Amino acid sequence: MNEKPAGMSDREWKRSSERGAADESLLFSTVTSPDGIVISVGDFLKQKQGVAMFTKGTIYAREAIHVQVGGNDQPYLTRVNGKIVAACLREDKNPGAPHVILVEAGKYRKRDGELLVAQEDSVPMFISKEPKKWEYVGDYRAVKATSDPDKIKVHAEQRTDIVLVIFMEPVAPG
Repeated sequence: MNEKPAGMSDREWKRSSERGAADESLLFSTVTSPDGIVISVGDFLKQKQGVAMFTKGTIYAREAIHVQVGGNDQPYLTRVNGKIVAACLREDKNPGAPHVILVEAGKYRKRDGELLVAQEDSVPMFISKEPKKWEYVGDYRAVKATSDPDKIKVHAEQRTDIVLVIFMEPVAPG
């Protein structure tokens, strides 16, 4: 990782560069299956693509979600290579979740909300009712959004920091 990838902010680049050595060593570490097959963690994760990553109703730590989907483990809309790959929403900040996501003001937050609305792919959705516990509630896809202040007031009640409301629908497994 010598050059900053296109579309990555300086902040993301710095954080990924700082983590780079640790992340890279993890991907090239090996695991041994019960039948004695040795495989790199990176290859193991690649093989898991297409297989359900999460179990509905199960509680996960943010770190476990991050390992499965990639990206940063802090933002509530996790982005990898210009695509949103997970939504981790606190119930107190998103009382309509998983069907309604309230996007707070902020350059990156609004951009990530707009990315979610623009993409066709669904994302795994997690809701936190208490600190450090994220329940997987299924995969959801954005169906529409509004930045109309009058419509935002309907969903955001007394909050004045909301700039976008995203409406989500569940995606049947399959």
